[in-house]
Amino acid sequence: QQQDPVRERLREWHKLFHSKQVISELIYANKARNLRQKKLFAEADKVYDKLLKKNPRNENALCGRAKMLFDQNRFDDCIKQCRDVLQRSEEHTSELQ
Repeated sequence: QQQDPVRERLREWHKLFHSKQVISELIYANKARNLRQKKLFAEADKVYDKLLKKNPRNENALCGRAKMLFDQNRFDDCIKQCRDVLQRSEEHTSELQ
């Protein structure tokens, strides 16, 4: 059975696009982490916002924001953020019960 060359090409483009998106997200997550570690929380939060607008399930951004809240002694907000991480991540939803 012969595969449709157009369909195969579309699959290749999709893989390439997805890998570029993942790399871009990792770069932004790393930038936000570095800002958080320097205690530049407002700047880090802006980067986390950008990441989450692109991908609301980005666990690097969600967990990074939780760590940032913890670093600021905002423990109630940190707990809420951790719950949000678990709710957005399908593989961890059983941990909330």
